[in-house]
Amino acid sequence: MLCVLLLCSMVVGCLGKDEQTGTVATVNGEPILYDDLKFTFDLANYGRPHDIASNPQVFREEFGAALADLIVAKLVEQELEKQGLAVDEVEFEQASDRIFAEYGTKDKAAVLREENIDKDMWERSFRRDLAFEKFLRTVIDPSITVEIAEAAQYYKDHPSEFYQPRRIRFFFLQGPREETVMEAARSMSQDEHQGTSLPKAMEHIHQEELFLPVERIPQEWITPIEQSRTQHKPIVFKADMGFQGFVFVEDISAQQLDAARAFPLSQQAVLEKKRKMAFSKWLAGTVQAADIAVSSHLLPNFSIADVVHEQSLSAFNSSDTDTEHLENVEESETSAPRASQKGP
Repeated sequence: MLCVLLLCSMVVGCLGKDEQTGTVATVNGEPILYDDLKFTFDLANYGRPHDIASNPQVFREEFGAALADLIVAKLVEQELEKQGLAVDEVEFEQASDRIFAEYGTKDKAAVLREENIDKDMWERSFRRDLAFEKFLRTVIDPSITVEIAEAAQYYKDHPSEFYQPRRIRFFFLQGPREETVMEAARSMSQDEHQGTSLPKAMEHIHQEELFLPVERIPQEWITPIEQSRTQHKPIVFKADMGFQGFVFVEDISAQQLDAARAFPLSQQAVLEKKRKMAFSKWLAGTVQAADIAVSSHLLPNFSIADVVHEQSLSAFNSSDTDTEHLENVEESETSAPRASQKGP
């Protein structure tokens, strides 16, 4: 998150002896709780337990980065509150409903339990995400304009960002029984409109439409997708968990987007750069005036400047590659295959 990158000038105090139990920091008198810090840390480092546990320095940096994120999130929430723009319950419910829509009528709490996610922690984390998005949309973006000439110049200066590699569109299905997966795959294949909904009797079959660059398709999927393409039929085979099915839809050759087609993307790229600059300016001033204290019991000699130094260097040095994945420009495109593992 960009939030972390601009805290190098922050002066961090220490919480007093009377600090609230479970409080790891305060921002203008409002607490940041250890439970939220641990949740944020775990979320950011999911899948890296060995890397973190075996390197104390990495652990300290990642823990500090998670705390920095929460400090900035608190500053953002406070600014929205001050301007009367805080995320309300209607916004929260509508946004969370969209997140859980793929689970049908299943209760949200039940879904989170199945995914081993603490409901209160998830809701607080999701509110922070919504607040940051709303802050950018309502406070930062109105101050930004992108001229046509700026977008055109960006296209000329970054031609490699508008190259689209070869991509394949296909349906992926997974289920416990071969015959039902095959039946579902045939249903997808025979739908002349290439719809993505299955009959009610097949609701237990996981299915999704994917549109991915070839190099991002799992290697073990390439052969069945190619077989579906050449044989003009669904391909189903035994996998580690049940059966997987593939239905080829289309193969899009590599191409370089011309200036007209690339314009919305180059415009967005310029907007993102200006958004970062505007946010950086706001954050620098806000941090300067903020009263921020961090518990000395959590990380002795904790320094946010140390935590974010390397991150900020690498982030700003690579700022010209912010749009490296602009090949994914079509609305139906999916960023990565999720197979049967889904989570909020």
